[in-house]
Parts: sequence; structure tokens; C-alpha cells
Amino acid sequence: MCSENSCPVSRERIVKPKTAKPKCKALNKDGKPCGAAPTDGGLCFFHAHPNKVAELGRKGGQKNRHVQSETLTSLPPIRSVSDVRERTAHLLDELLAGRLHPRLAHGAAPLLNVLLRANTAAENAALRDELNNLRAEFQAAKETLERTRAAITSR
Repeated sequence: MCSENSCPVSRERIVKPKTAKPKCKALNKDGKPCGAAPTDGGLCFFHAHPNKVAELGRKGGQKNRHVQSETLTSLPPIRSVSDVRERTAHLLDELLAGRLHPRLAHGAAPLLNVLLRANTAAENAALRDELNNLRAEFQAAKETLERTRAAITSR
């Protein structure tokens, strides 16, 4: 380690001067200097080729289409847990075959989960009601049987 007097490099922080990177000479819509890197002519690509901006934007927009109306098929409504399972399997098949964009599958997953939970709760409630009705019928039949036995044994 160097001592205070013998160290060839100063202990003060060495600050390298920042070199200003060249920027486009044109102004943006707000009248401020464009911050993009320039090409050989001193302008950025878009200021040097203003006709390309709309064309590239159009191409980008065409690639970002969310739904193609020709590929939409009308699907029956989801009314039960088995419907949710079938629809999930169908979406998985479409995704793996490359016919469904992963973003759409990613968006559908939470919705299918909500439907699954709602339908499961509804089916469970219906099964509980049916079970309670069967219990009541069984209890009534049991009481009728006991009365009938009592009537037979009392004769």
C-alpha cells in the first residue's frame, strides 16, 4: 500500500471528463432537439427518412393485431366445471399448435380460473341441497317405517 507522500496517484477521486455523444441536428415535434444518435448525414434515421416513419409504424401495427376475425369461432357458453375443463384443454391444444397467441392464453387463464371456482361453488351448493333433500326424504321414510313397525307390533 502506498503512503501519503510516496503514492504516485493522488488520493482524490479521479473524474473522467464526459464526452458528449453526438445527437441528431433536427428538432422534434415539441421544438426541442432530437436526442437520437445521428447517421453520417448528421440526422437520425427517422429525420433523414421521414417517409419511413409511417411505413414502419404501419408494419408494426399490423404485427400487433390482437384478434383476426376470420379465425374467431363461436363457442358455447361455459355452464359447468366440465365445460371449463373442456375449454381449457381446447385453449391448450390451440396454443401448442401455434394457432393461439401466448398473450391470449395468458389472459384467458385467470378468467377460466374464476369460472372454474364459480362453477365449482355452484355445483357444490347444488349437491349440498340435493344431499339435504335426500337426508330429509330418508328421515321421513325412516319415521314412516318406524310408525309402521310400531303399528304392526301393537296389534
